[in-house]
Amino acid sequence: MDEKEHNQIYSLYYSTLWEDVTFFYFGIKRKITKNQIDKIIKNSPVLQSEGLEQNKQLQLIDSLSKFQLGKLMQYAWHTSDDNKKYALSISTNESIELKKKMITFHKDNLDMDLPSIVSDASMLHFVELTHTSIFIEKPIGEIINETMHELENCTKEDFEKNIEFQSVFYFSSLYVIVNAGKMPTKTLKHFMKTLIKNDDKIPTQLSLPIFGLFSLFKKKKNILNDENIDEADIKNIDTIHKKLRKKNLALSNEIFTFKSKADLARIQALKNRK
Repeated sequence: MDEKEHNQIYSLYYSTLWEDVTFFYFGIKRKITKNQIDKIIKNSPVLQSEGLEQNKQLQLIDSLSKFQLGKLMQYAWHTSDDNKKYALSISTNESIELKKKMITFHKDNLDMDLPSIVSDASMLHFVELTHTSIFIEKPIGEIINETMHELENCTKEDFEKNIEFQSVFYFSSLYVIVNAGKMPTKTLKHFMKTLIKNDDKIPTQLSLPIFGLFSLFKKKKNILNDENIDEADIKNIDTIHKKLRKKNLALSNEIFTFKSKADLARIQALKNRK
């Protein structure tokens, strides 16, 4: 390829029609460098399009594309662990921002005022699509262990001020829900015990949906059961979730409750479609 065609590879990453070209390109090369990762980020349509910073569609594409760096690492499987971790740090740091944009997307495109837990369901789907490969298990495992270590040693005030840490913590929780069935038992047990032991440090807007999701997914698909975590911890998940909902009723309703019966009926109708 000439230089113009080569540079186009980086901008195609943000195309909803041609993004697979970039994935296949680095899949054929088998690896990607830190400089090439930075070049992809610099080709963001938000950065390239002067005056369009407030365009919601571009903002969503930009955010989702950063999150999809996990998927790119699955294609570029022979990338060094350091460069994988670099890309994954960008991806995980974007998780809460992407969740916020999904809330806006649902509201604008579905014309419904949905409970915010729907955006968490979307995020679980994105994690399953982009962060489940065996080729990124090691660097993600390191990120999760580092996150749990910081949770054990931080204060509630530090957690509330550190948005980057909140994003990595949120991603780690989603990753465990999606991938618990194949995670090392020791890592999974340590995660759950650390989460439960330090629940009072976690900002309520994070802890409510996270414990809600863990409570929902326990005993399902062999994800959380007494074969891979302690039975007492399973009970503690429910206990903490119920305590949080009771103590924070207004926020709980915002996260879990449909404001309109008509919207609930529309969602149920979609669910029942064959």
